Amino acid sequence: IEDGERLYKSPANVILSGNINTSLDDIGNTVLSGQLKNIGGQRADFSKIHMTLYRDWSKKLEPKTFSVFVNGETHYLNPEDSTVVSLNSLSPKSQASFELHVPQNFGTVMSWTYNIDYEEYE
Repeated sequence: IEDGERLYKSPANVILSGNINTSLDDIGNTVLSGQLKNIGGQRADFSKIHMTLYRDWSKKLEPKTFSVFVNGETHYLNPEDSTVVSLNSLSPKSQASFELHVPQNFGTVMSWTYNIDYEEYE
């Protein structure tokens, strides 16, 4: 679809690519890791995942939400001002990894839900 000189591109659309993997690091912290992928037509800046972690099935212990940015591309949002930069950008069709370290004192992670968040700048 053409609008004057500019070709329409679908907005950014960041999804989980594959599964979220769990492991333990050297000091006993739980590590949740995976990949996010931009399947849209625009760049997604400041891409991150928010994960709400549950410690028991009865939900007596309050869940806690952690957020982590992806290890994405570096993009300067304003070419004239190099202080406005995203280190977590995903170009269309690109993907990047994330790694969330949950402190050992949180307890056993039984389950989780997640929400993906990003911004779009031209």
